[in-house]
Amino acid sequence: MENAIFECKSSMDKRTKMKTIFVFLAFALLTGFLYAKSDNNKAPFVIAIILSLTYLIACVFGIYQTPISYKILNGNLIIKSRLTQKVINIREIFNVRIFDSEDRKGLIRIFGAEGVLGNIGYYSSTRINKMTILTSRDTNWVLINTKDNKKIVISPDDLELVNFVTELIKNKKK
Repeated sequence: MENAIFECKSSMDKRTKMKTIFVFLAFALLTGFLYAKSDNNKAPFVIAIILSLTYLIACVFGIYQTPISYKILNGNLIIKSRLTQKVINIREIFNVRIFDSEDRKGLIRIFGAEGVLGNIGYYSSTRINKMTILTSRDTNWVLINTKDNKKIVISPDDLELVNFVTELIKNKKK
C-alpha cells in the first residue's frame, strides 16, 4: 500500500459546531411546540413529524457527505467523506487558491445543506459563478479550478495543501 505524499484532516470549526447546535435546538423547540399544540388537531403533529424527518435526513446527509480528510496520492487529490470519496487528478487542476471574503460576496445556495455539519452542495456567486462546495468548516476555504472549468471549494485544516498542490501543478507542467 502506497503512502500519501500529503494528508490533512477536515474538522468542524467552532462556528460550524455552534450553527449545528443552534439549528438542532431550533428544530427541537419548534417540533416540541408543534407537538404540544396538536391536542385534537392533527395538522401541527404532522408538521412536527415532517420537520423532524427533514432535519434528520439533513443530518444524516451531512454526516456522510461532509469531507473528513484530504489526501494526495498517486497524482490525485482525494476528498474523503465517511461514505464516498471524490478523486481529482492533479493534471486536471488548473489552479488552487484561498477562497477569500470577496469570493463569498453574493454567494447563493442553489441546492445543498448550509450550516449543519458544514456546507455541501451547489452554489453560485457573482464573482466565481457556479461551484460545488464541500466544506466542514466556515474557515480555510480553498478554491480548486479544474481545466474543464469546474470549481470546487474545500476546507482543509492545514492550508499548506494550497502550496503543496500549487507546487505539484508547476512540476507537472515541466
